[in-house]
Amino acid sequence: MRIICDIDDVLLNAGAVKRALSTSAIDLGVRTTDFWKAYRALREHGGFSPDALAKALPRQLSPKRKAIAKRYSAVIAQIDRYVYPETTAFAQWCNRAKHTLVLYTYGEPRTQRKKISALKRLFRHSRAVVTTDRLKCRDIKKAVGGAKSWVWLDDFKCVPVEDPAFRGGTLLYIRRRKSQPVLKGIATVKNLKEAMRVIDGVRE
Repeated sequence: MRIICDIDDVLLNAGAVKRALSTSAIDLGVRTTDFWKAYRALREHGGFSPDALAKALPRQLSPKRKAIAKRYSAVIAQIDRYVYPETTAFAQWCNRAKHTLVLYTYGEPRTQRKKISALKRLFRHSRAVVTTDRLKCRDIKKAVGGAKSWVWLDDFKCVPVEDPAFRGGTLLYIRRRKSQPVLKGIATVKNLKEAMRVIDGVRE
């Protein structure tokens, strides 16, 4: 079985990562409002990286930018500390069943590859896709390839159900928070434990 799996808010508690980044900046004298303004501006353009985030902070913080970027890089390097509690069990389940896991993420390639490298330590049969396509579909099509059976596990920001390339597989929506929209016509789970039960029922 080929499982195509988003990272943020699926395997990784993105909120906890943001809080760690914020704390590391505030400890060095960055105002909370300045941090979030810089972070949101970079996320909007898909360009988040430790260096870019440090440079996006107010000019008066220039002398501290190198130290701030170093703190940010340390958070990214230890990103596997911020996985959801059930992510390890999900990884062990994938490894036992020899499911091929395609880990993918959107954003600045160098930073995202560091994030994936840390997470790949958990998954034995895995490969990585780093996409700069905000809708992800182009690169995910390559990941699906000619697989006879596949599952795409995501907290879908866009839903490619109209694209013929995604017929024949299973789209699985992970909805951890009530604030996430309800998506009709797509199997929905609350966490990875529920996702494993659904995937077990998909015929190969």
